[in-house]
Amino acid sequence: MSDRRRLPTDPRKGDKLKAVPTLVSDWGPWLKAYPQAVAYEMFDKYQPVELPTKPHADSLKSRGPTDKRMAGNARVLGVSVGAGKRAYPLGRCRQGGPAA
Repeated sequence: MSDRRRLPTDPRKGDKLKAVPTLVSDWGPWLKAYPQAVAYEMFDKYQPVELPTKPHADSLKSRGPTDKRMAGNARVLGVSVGAGKRAYPLGRCRQGGPAA
């Protein structure tokens, strides 16, 4: 049984997640605007490690099927209005091409 499935008696079954606007940025502009900001504090007992070069196998297993028209890790702008849903690939928007 998948961790993402809910039991039929779950009182939140069928609830839609609330959309939360987000902005993807890098740390540089934010730090210039807010020089006193701290995203986290690295304690001495933790040491930095190199980022992985590919997704972890467990992460890949937990994902649903991908849309074959784009890479599985492509960033998209998801839009949901009423019963309609669309995903606009951000890479195409940056290139000036059609989004859909």
